[in-house]
Amino acid sequence: MWKPHFFLSILSILSCLLIFSCGSSDGSSSGEIEDFPIEKLSGKWEDIGKENAFYEVWQPVNKDSLSGKGFVLIQQDTVFIEKLALWKDHGKCKYSALVSNQNGGERIIFTETSAQNGRIIFENPTHEFPQRIIYELISNVEMHVLIDGNQNGQYHKQHFSYIRK
Repeated sequence: MWKPHFFLSILSILSCLLIFSCGSSDGSSSGEIEDFPIEKLSGKWEDIGKENAFYEVWQPVNKDSLSGKGFVLIQQDTVFIEKLALWKDHGKCKYSALVSNQNGGERIIFTETSAQNGRIIFENPTHEFPQRIIYELISNVEMHVLIDGNQNGQYHKQHFSYIRK
């Protein structure tokens, strides 16, 4: 049976992918999407290091935004889907995820707080879990995502390793 924190974790993973796309390639924290080559995030990413396979698929909308979807496959059945978006807003990257039947149908929005050395931190301190997402591009085909925060008064974290497909 699926637990709400599992879905929020997936949402967080997807948020992390978008977070990195907001940082600049030179490690500065300008937050301008045009400083990060969109093609590095565009495409299909897969994390098969868990019991289930997590996927994200990203497409550029224009030079300032991406749209995407995230989903989980369990025994070849798609069991979780979320709509994703990334855009520039007043010099900072914003990321949103919309998950059916969660959060009253509202998007969850995270804001870039730091970007340096290929590592992006995105935060939403009012979100139940996670409150922070750390996204690190290891190479053109590998990225790591760490989500963490407090949930029901306890600290939790999850790590994901994605490979471009």
